[in-house]
Formats: sequence, C-alpha cells, structure tokens
Amino acid sequence: MPSYTETITLHWQRDGGGGAADGGTVVQLGEVPPGSFRGRWEGRLAALGGEMRLAEDRDDVVLRPQPFFFHFYIAGAQDAVASGLCGQLASGMQERSCAGRRIRLYESCGRPQDERHAAMECSAAVLAALSRNCWSDAAFCADIKRAAAAGRRVLFVYDADPGMLSHVDPGSAVRGAPPGVISALLVASDVYPYFRRCYEQEACVQQLLAVAGLPRCEPPLPTNTDEFLCELRESQSDSEGLILLRERRWVYYEGVAERAGNVYGWYQVDAKFKPDLNLVELWMDFESKQPGSDPSCRASYLFDWTRSNNAVVEREGRWRGRVGGMAGAFSLVNLLGDRIRLSPQPSIWHYFFSYEQQEAAGSCAVLAGRLAEFSAPGRRLRCWWGGQGAAIGRDARALGVAHSQHFALLLSPSALRSEDIRFDIEIALSLRKSTLVLYDPDPNSCTHVDISRARAAAAPDLRPLLNGPCLPWPGFRDRDTGALVRDVMGVSGMGDLFCGQLSKESSDGVAGMGRPV
Repeated sequence: MPSYTETITLHWQRDGGGGAADGGTVVQLGEVPPGSFRGRWEGRLAALGGEMRLAEDRDDVVLRPQPFFFHFYIAGAQDAVASGLCGQLASGMQERSCAGRRIRLYESCGRPQDERHAAMECSAAVLAALSRNCWSDAAFCADIKRAAAAGRRVLFVYDADPGMLSHVDPGSAVRGAPPGVISALLVASDVYPYFRRCYEQEACVQQLLAVAGLPRCEPPLPTNTDEFLCELRESQSDSEGLILLRERRWVYYEGVAERAGNVYGWYQVDAKFKPDLNLVELWMDFESKQPGSDPSCRASYLFDWTRSNNAVVEREGRWRGRVGGMAGAFSLVNLLGDRIRLSPQPSIWHYFFSYEQQEAAGSCAVLAGRLAEFSAPGRRLRCWWGGQGAAIGRDARALGVAHSQHFALLLSPSALRSEDIRFDIEIALSLRKSTLVLYDPDPNSCTHVDISRARAAAAPDLRPLLNGPCLPWPGFRDRDTGALVRDVMGVSGMGDLFCGQLSKESSDGVAGMGRPV
C-alpha cells in the first residue's frame, strides 16, 4: 500500500475526576478516508501524554509517546547560502531515514524567535550548519548558546565540497568562533562533513543519527540475506542463484570513479544479468576517497538493458551508460556527469572456506569477517563459507569452489572424515585451485590437529592439499587474528592488500602465528 497522511479526530472520555493524569477511552469521530464507517478506531489512552492503544476490526496499533517532538532542530544563519544548506540537510535526513520512523525536523531559518525557543525545548538534538557568516548571525549564536544551556547534543555540520558557495574550512570556523560558550562547545565537539553526493549522503545521515543516539531511525542496509547474494547459500540445487552461476550470469566487478567527480571512491559490485527480461541488477558497495568522508554505503539499482547496442539506463534515471555484453565492462555516468568504470573480475569470491560445521563454523565466520576488515578499501576480500552448513547442496558447493580464487580448509579433528569436505577438496584440486590449510597446533585445544601426523596418514588424493601451504591458528581463537590474516593473504599472493593494524605481540609472532609449514 502506498504511504499516505490523514488526520483522525478522536473523542476522549476521561476516567475518574477528569484530572490531567487520568486515562480514558478514545473513539474516532467521523468518516476519514480511506475509512468506511463512523467509529473506525477506538481504544484506551493511559494518561495525558501517555501510551495509546487503538483497535479497528482485527487491526491493532500501539502509539507510544516520545521524549521529544522533533528529532533535530536545524540551526543556521539567516542568509540564502546557509538556508540552502539547511534545506539540503533536512531533505537528506528525511528521505534517508527509516520508513515508519521518519526523522522529524524543525528548520529554524526565518522562523520567529518565540517559535524557535519552543522548538528547541522539544528537540532531541541540534544540527548546527556552519557557514561563512554564521558567527555574525545573532540568532544562530543564540541558538547554540541556548542548546548548550539546555544540555542538548549539538552536531556541527559543514559543506565539505570546495566547489559550493556554502563550503567552509572547518578549522577556520572553529578558530573564528565567538569566545566563551560557543568556542568551548566547538572544541569539545566533533565537526561532521556533509556531502551532497548520493552515496556519501547515505553514510553521512547514518553517522549523524548514530551520534545523536537515534540509530533506530537508520534505514536497514541491504545485506547478504537480501535478494540473489544469499540464493547460493539457501539453495539445494535449483535456485536462481545457482542458475546464474552455472550460466555465468552472476559477475563480480571492481571499479574506481574519476577523481574530479562527486562519487569519487572505490566500487565493488555484484551484477545479475537477466537477458530474458532485458534487465541488469547491480548491487554496489561503495567506499569514499573524499577526505573527511565517512565511507561505506551499499545500494541496489535496476538497469534496463537494450541488448541491440548494450545501452543501460537505471530505472530512476540516475545512471546510464553501456555494458560490453554479458559479463562485460560497465561504463556509467550519472546526472552530474560523474563517471565510473567497472571491470569484471575472474572470480566472484576470493576464498572458499571448507570446514566441519560442529567444530569450526564460528572460527570460519570470524576469519571471513577479519579478511574483509583488514583488506584494502575497494578490494575487500570476499569469502564463500556456507553459513547454512548442511543446507548447502553438492551443486552449490561445486559452483562455490569454481567461482572462488582460492580454496582454504579449516582442518579440525573430524574434517577429513566429512564427505562434503572431501568433495570440496576433490573439486578444488581438479580445478587446480590455489590451496591453503589452517590447523590448530595447540594440544590443549579441542580442535587440535597434529599436522605432521595428518600428512603421514593422508590418503594419496589428499596429499597435494596437505603438502601445500599450511598455517597454524592456535585454538581457532578470535584473538590477534590480524597476524593470521596477514599471513593468509601473503600465502595467497595478496599480501599487498593487507592494511590492518597489528598489535606488537602479533607482529612479533608471540601470539602463536607463524609462517607456512
């Protein structure tokens, strides 16, 4: 159902003596579209300003009072440039907040003083837009002082784009602040960059909501549980995801936007080609290269694909360009003329992890997360590790190995007795995949494996794997994993992508990490 706004008038019959704290019954008066009869909603009000419970036929709704009327009070100077920035900030916050929890804002620019005072009193936090003339604006300075006196959280925001009239240097703004309350507040506060670019605006809004203590208003990001990114894990053999992999219609891309553009950054993209529908679906992971930008954003886009000339146009008109046929390179440009080029990669995942579910599932999840965390922006390592365990069919496992660059086995006591793991190893060796074995050298650990004995006892078909690179991971523990990740990437020939921070113990090898044996 599309969203709509309607006004409903309720008759309130209070219980008791009619005091301000009394509850009572509430009944809707009049017919309100899209309602169809008088008295559609009725229920109970706990007290004046209290929780309201309403019912209509079989539908129930609970309305709970909030400790504020506005989420943010937007303060800015009274000039046109600052007002424009405040308007941009307001629209971005409202558009990108969660449905059903839309951010409520009070824009103070041009409003009368009494109204501003009242709005400040019932706002959860203050967004203060810094501009070139803000400190000479008496109303803006008064807003900041009033917020400080009331103990409101003040988030200072500035336009980070030097090409815009509203741009200010944050350092200059801090140094030019009036001495006293405002200067002290600025020094004690963070100053946040605001970007007009669609990707970075998402991350900026999420950051401001989190800092203001309003994370529940953040829109949930698309995750690997959405759409086709999870189809491989959830399937046995017939899902659309497996068909895409089998027919090579699922392609992984990497790319970088031009430096001069508004979307300057790294892109990691999953593409789902649908030639029968003349569509291409792109899932973009973006990390900004802009100085001071809070990076990371994920979004999905649907492109109409004209196969006769390989032109692609995003459904909402934000991007257009060309693709070099099925699994070919993308060249895209947005409405502002910013260009990105996406190049197809030979594999969808960097690592396929094979492991025994009961003994190593948690450790596998930790390692997959650390590989992404400690790898370079725009080259975040992607791992196939079958989080659904036994639900993964043989066809899915074979395609997972085939579309991964490297094969890694978490060698636990029961691993080589698993038919699924033996199947994974057979596929990896037949495809001549680069291999790596991770084992637990700690004799006091329940996942301990003596690698020398394992090699000596290995069947002939397993010896190429066990005689290849093997790395110790003491206890399969989530501790000092930075050194392990560095070694895993180094053995796989991707050491240049490591960008983690190691503790001294890890870097000196004290934590038990070692070189391949």
